[in-house]
Amino acid sequence: HRHYRRTVEIARRRGVPQEIVLSECTLLHASMTLGEFGEVEKGIAELESMLGDLDDPQGAIAEIKLLRGLLRGLKGEWQAAVELTRQGRDDARRLGDLQMLFNSSESLAHFLLELYRFVEPQDLAEAEQAIQDAISIGDQGIGSKVTPRCRLSMIRTLQGNHSDAHAILADVQRSAGPRPSIWDELLIRHAEAELAAAEERWEDAISACEAVVD
Repeated sequence: HRHYRRTVEIARRRGVPQEIVLSECTLLHASMTLGEFGEVEKGIAELESMLGDLDDPQGAIAEIKLLRGLLRGLKGEWQAAVELTRQGRDDARRLGDLQMLFNSSESLAHFLLELYRFVEPQDLAEAEQAIQDAISIGDQGIGSKVTPRCRLSMIRTLQGNHSDAHAILADVQRSAGPRPSIWDELLIRHAEAELAAAEERWEDAISACEAVVD
């Protein structure tokens, strides 16, 4: 987090608006993971005040929508998170920004799954389409090949298609290799826990949950 702040300081010294916005967005994502929601709100407001300094602010506008969506989602306001993420995802597609499209597709699927789990069961077609988009982009070397497939496994689990969920997770394990990144590992264990719980393999579910916590 300290290094992200240093990056923002350097960008501000250089005085290039696009660099400042990019470094601020990276810092705000890091702050979000630390639960610094007040700082994130303030940072988003600062980003919005800088939009007029950009030659083309459309990418920053889309990023702000996605930041707001992520913040609402972390607060448990999943419907608002879905709406903001849909908007940001549409912007990313229009701009042709594949990295942003990957990130927003994963986020949209995540929030739709949270709605399914904690609000009410619903059609998962939109979540699946978002994940298929993320898989396609990940297979081009942008983002991860692993995390969207983990989410696809979760969708199959919720749909009751456990054999497909197992097959997808087996493919994920092969793709991840012996030393997956921490983010890949978290999603793998989460998907394993959901599938184990759905099959009432409680010891396996608990073990996978403990691996996430560890």
